[in-house]
Amino acid sequence: MTDPADFPALEPVGETSFLRHWAQLDAVVRLAPRVDQGGSLLCWSAGCATGEEPYSLAMVLREAGRTGDRIIATDTAEERLALARAARYGDWTLRRVDAARRLRWFRRHGEEWELLPALRDAVEFRRHDLAAEPPPWTFDVVLCRNVLIYFNPGQARRAAAALLEAVRPGGLLVLGPVELPAAEGLPVEWVEQDGATVLRRTG
Repeated sequence: MTDPADFPALEPVGETSFLRHWAQLDAVVRLAPRVDQGGSLLCWSAGCATGEEPYSLAMVLREAGRTGDRIIATDTAEERLALARAARYGDWTLRRVDAARRLRWFRRHGEEWELLPALRDAVEFRRHDLAAEPPPWTFDVVLCRNVLIYFNPGQARRAAAALLEAVRPGGLLVLGPVELPAAEGLPVEWVEQDGATVLRRTG
């Protein structure tokens, strides 16, 4: 198990939004190990903050015609998880979501946009401390973006290794573009897809 002393205490995430690093999300749809065989995916969004990341993944998977995939989304803060479950967002966090997608996946709720059940039901939120607890399961896809930026380089490398332990052989680890150096030396294949890089576990 990872030693909690290896990691800093994280402050609440100050910036998150839907469909960040779109090319990476698209790469997951194209490269995830069970897509071609028609099976369902089990995905983990680690450090999910207020839910934009896992809901974005659910959105692109549904738009690709996939309906059986399951996403477990975790964070350390119950207040952030409560906001994620409520699934109501302002215009700023939806700035990358075009008008057609808003009409398809959201409805107006006062000054906010509320995510429709079709996507909400695809994501299960749980409290989990990446720094102190083992992964909840093994997964086909692990998405952890813009979390390791809060760690120093040594801590980030240890966190990337811990995340990879949760990926099934042949599955994908998706880090933020600036976090990819933390995966140097891990047993992964660096896969380029339309300008995005994702990591496929080889060992």
